[in-house]
Amino acid sequence: VEAAREAEINRYGVWGSGEMAEAYEAMHTVTTWLTVWQPFEGVISPPCMWHNGQTGANYSLFEWDTYFSAYMLSIDRSSKRVAYNTFIAMTKSITPQGIVPNGAAAMWRSWDRTEPPVGAKILHEMWVRWGDKWVVEATFDELMAWNDWFWRRRRLMPLGMICLGSDLNPGADADPLAGTHIGATLESGLDNSPMYCDCPPSNASCIDTDNLCPMDGRFFDNETFHMQSYDVGFNGMYMMETEALANLADVIGRTDDAVELRARFEEIGGLVRDNLWNEETGMFMNRLSVEREGRPDG
Repeated sequence: VEAAREAEINRYGVWGSGEMAEAYEAMHTVTTWLTVWQPFEGVISPPCMWHNGQTGANYSLFEWDTYFSAYMLSIDRSSKRVAYNTFIAMTKSITPQGIVPNGAAAMWRSWDRTEPPVGAKILHEMWVRWGDKWVVEATFDELMAWNDWFWRRRRLMPLGMICLGSDLNPGADADPLAGTHIGATLESGLDNSPMYCDCPPSNASCIDTDNLCPMDGRFFDNETFHMQSYDVGFNGMYMMETEALANLADVIGRTDDAVELRARFEEIGGLVRDNLWNEETGMFMNRLSVEREGRPDG
């Protein structure tokens, strides 16, 4: 074991000497500190050891954390197989509604919400690096279904841009955050962000308890289950994901899907340019979909 450890550390030299080798060693240590074998998934490296009484496992796959971890693992050929297994495990956890969930494990899903869509972007980066077409073919349908779900369930009217939300889907009743403002905030991946409600400045987080964010300060519609905010970052990530998925569709000859995805990319891009650019500040800015007292729709 000691000899194998020494050989592995010496191998880090391919990434350069000094600080570069040390940086890779640190990254490799972080991404592989929790490595488990699961009969349906093989050897995977979840980014989190977490047990909430529902998971049926002592680990959880949180969507964008897991995809980023898979990408970091994929940089090195020696951990590419684990990277693919981890990526596939997250993608195949998709719900019947088409949600790659916020969190997943053996017996548990976040049935109401996802997180920022980055799976196709990560897969495209791995394809560019290694050219393994089979992993694109193995996961494209799920990634396309996820994109379809965004298009179907996460478009905020009247403008039709992508938004945050939290749905009361079958299975979500076990999660007290499903169908709530807090559940929709968690979909952003920015769990402690104060952006999504009018909190007092002392409340750095709006998600710990309902009391932190007063009812009249929440940007959440209890009928549509949508956050009433056109979010620049979330729309930008959807566009990035859609463009990457269109490129992957080209790789495996899914021409009709590629055409549809590029049309979505152009439509959302046009809406963002036309509605979220603030000439005065010289930047794109979030805006609300409805006027609120003291907070016009801008």
